[in-house]
Amino acid sequence: MEKKDNVKFEPAAAFVTFENKKSRDIVYNNTQRSPCSYCCYRCCPCCFEHDSMLYKNKYLRVKDAPAPNNIRWENMDSPMWDRMIRRFISWVITFALWIITIAFITFIKDEQQKLAENVKPTKDCSGYDDLTEAEARVDSQLGADSEGLVECFCRADSSRQFNVDFCTDWAFDYYLNYSLPFVIVFAVIFTNFMMQFIFKALASFERHRSISSELSSRVIKIFVA
Repeated sequence: MEKKDNVKFEPAAAFVTFENKKSRDIVYNNTQRSPCSYCCYRCCPCCFEHDSMLYKNKYLRVKDAPAPNNIRWENMDSPMWDRMIRRFISWVITFALWIITIAFITFIKDEQQKLAENVKPTKDCSGYDDLTEAEARVDSQLGADSEGLVECFCRADSSRQFNVDFCTDWAFDYYLNYSLPFVIVFAVIFTNFMMQFIFKALASFERHRSISSELSSRVIKIFVA
């Protein structure tokens, strides 16, 4: 191999072409070995000293190659153990992101449910024009058994939402309750948008030897998440 910057490169893979299919089939059939042959070589290299597939103490493996424009040539020197570790780390990160996303959305929905229990549905306040602060305060302390008088009192004068303590609490819960669905939708859209970049980076981190397998890994992660 040629030297570049005084660094010697060892061949990692070869892309072989043939003039006809017959020649390809002859070579391919004569160089095929069972999957366990490679494992046996790893356990007992001396048993394969005269094997034609042994080249510079490396056991050659021959398989159908993808189209040249589909090959990630820069990843061809990555050994299998390295790619397996990278894929394991990638999937751990994927499942961690999936769990975090589910936990976040579940938390938001639980908070919305709690707020919905504290905020009574809109009440007809036409008969409560003379409602006093004392009556509304008593109703605010009833919790789930309240009649919704707090809403009638606080909505009658918007300034009370800033000046009266229980009106301030009611206004916060009321507006937050109705804004959380929009927060959830925005969070899901933002999460999906970010996942696209994260999964693209993870698929590249796995060092696939073909573009198609890299895209496949990316699509599977998006489907799982």
